[in-house]
Amino acid sequence: MVDDTSDGKRPTIADRIAFQLERLVLDGELKPGDRLPPERELAERFGASRNGIREAIRRLETLGLLSTEPQSGTYVREYLEEASFDLLLYLMESDETLDPALLIDLLEYRKMLMTTAAGLAAIRDPRGCSRDLAALAAELGSTTDASLAAALDYRYHSRIVSGSGNLLFRSLHTTSRSLHLYYTKRFYAEPGTIAATAAQQEAIAEAIGAGDSAGAARAMSEALDYGRRVIEAALSANRP
Repeated sequence: MVDDTSDGKRPTIADRIAFQLERLVLDGELKPGDRLPPERELAERFGASRNGIREAIRRLETLGLLSTEPQSGTYVREYLEEASFDLLLYLMESDETLDPALLIDLLEYRKMLMTTAAGLAAIRDPRGCSRDLAALAAELGSTTDASLAAALDYRYHSRIVSGSGNLLFRSLHTTSRSLHLYYTKRFYAEPGTIAATAAQQEAIAEAIGAGDSAGAARAMSEALDYGRRVIEAALSANRP
């Protein structure tokens, strides 16, 4: 989030204001299309200078949450409909702002990308890809740590994307690394998911090694469908 201090730096006044403004938007107090109060009012509300307010607004404009129109004011954008990939990454990485619909969108995106990549890997890099994937699946099956499992899962899918030989796929996959880890850490925290996924990954590796493009895509699709069912069940259990 905007006030993240994981790099050891103390948050500035602009950091603090940007975080508070962000919460007003993401919590729905300020809705898409709403105009922000004048700088003077915001400065009084947050106990800050108008320069601090301007800097905070600029940050949220860069993120895509706000937009300023000359001679009119600053407005909350239709940020979900107009979202850039960077904004979706940002929203997904914040536990406080997790929208279940965004998570489902992520799963649909992953299925589209990974089923195609698996099918291509079976054609373009069957032997080397299968060998590497089998080793990664075995390593996954031997761990009980969700964070390590997530890291191994990312490496597994990265190898498939690499085997697909498609540069754009590799770029998309690399760009969404944080999203992948976000999702899989939560997925692997659910009971039984590590063992089940390791077996599914072995099946994918076998299909790729056999040069079975359709079979590899099908095995990947089944694995991702399993992941979606687990996540949807977890979301349902956490609903008030």
